[in-house]
Amino acid sequence: MDRNRELGLQYGILTEYTSYLVLEPAARVAEQARRDMAPSAPAPSAQNGAEAFRRAERSAQLTAAKSMAASDEAVVGGIAREADAPATRRVGGRMFVQRSGVWTDLAHADGGQVVQVKAFSQAYFDLVTALPEIREWLAVGDDLLIGGRRMSIRIGDAGKATWGSGELDRLVRSFRGA
Repeated sequence: MDRNRELGLQYGILTEYTSYLVLEPAARVAEQARRDMAPSAPAPSAQNGAEAFRRAERSAQLTAAKSMAASDEAVVGGIAREADAPATRRVGGRMFVQRSGVWTDLAHADGGQVVQVKAFSQAYFDLVTALPEIREWLAVGDDLLIGGRRMSIRIGDAGKATWGSGELDRLVRSFRGA
């Protein structure tokens, strides 16, 4: 511990023994409240070796990122290297995660209403015309779940092929939260 501190100070390297934060009295109360609510730090043994190196590498990539795409790559690249991590994509300001073969918008609320629409059917093309904001999200994949304000839309192999009277208008209002 003393040797780590000594080397950190000598070479200007931040370590858990050499980084300090000075807080004003009012900020100390807020910082203590944040610490009380935060999960405990991993054991020092969990911070050793290859895992600590991967975390430091991801942190450096995030620090160097100059765009959302670069920060996404740092986060997604780090997740992708972890075993059994889901695939992710950012399209049109939304993040999609692949779950059981379905690209799921993180804006989707589990347990909420979902309307299924058959891909490339008349209902699909009518939907894209009525909700032009979803166009760029359709590029994510063939089987996709897009979250709206009060309901979500699932586009895939099964679902509505045509709309009944007033159905599309109700869907659009619900999706947009109007």
